Amino acid sequence: MERLFTPGLIYKLIKYTDSSAVALAFTRDFGKLKLFMPKAYTKKSGIMTLVPGEIDFLKKDNSDLNKLYGFRHDPAFMGFVEEPAVSLRLNLVFDVFDSIYETEQKEPVLWTMITRFNKENASSALIYTFYAMLKNSGLMFDCGFCSACGKETRGGGALAGGLYYCRDCAPDVSLKIGCGEDLILRALGRPELYKNLKISGAQEEGVLDILICHTESAAGRKLKSYGAFKALIASL
Repeated sequence: MERLFTPGLIYKLIKYTDSSAVALAFTRDFGKLKLFMPKAYTKKSGIMTLVPGEIDFLKKDNSDLNKLYGFRHDPAFMGFVEEPAVSLRLNLVFDVFDSIYETEQKEPVLWTMITRFNKENASSALIYTFYAMLKNSGLMFDCGFCSACGKETRGGGALAGGLYYCRDCAPDVSLKIGCGEDLILRALGRPELYKNLKISGAQEEGVLDILICHTESAAGRKLKSYGAFKALIASL
């Protein structure tokens, strides 16, 4: 066993007893961690979810449930919980993260992307973060060419069973993808192009519908938080 310190954030608390909890954390150096918090629901704990900071914990050798000693929030990131446009999107990010990442699967690039979220870039950052998680997990579909005939799919297509099709080859039961969403999906593979795109709320929802549908198919579970996310974002 070893006591360690790492940049990270706690994104979920699962009640264990009346006073204790298991915290799910994402860290720069160790990826996803499970941390036992003996006094999670006392005023002294003072832990806010989704705020980056420094995690102090005891890493166990014979268990994936480690012990949390302390967590110090970074004041520079308090806006994450104060700004709904950011906090709602981060909640969705970590629902997807839980679906496709294993415990202690390291992802330092994802940590960098998370810490760069802000109110102004929230929509584009959310889409790119989803893309990066799927790509780095080997789950992202190729939207450049039809998986049936091999033709370039520029101008729209369809997604079915984790494969991308041109409009001519699309199965009857498939998720149709319009020109605008197709353009954004293509740009994700070219960061210099993607960063200059202006993404509207409707376009964000369209691309998210595609990526969430694909994630649910790949992970084999429904992301229940997505419906609530759409309703809350629409109310902002």
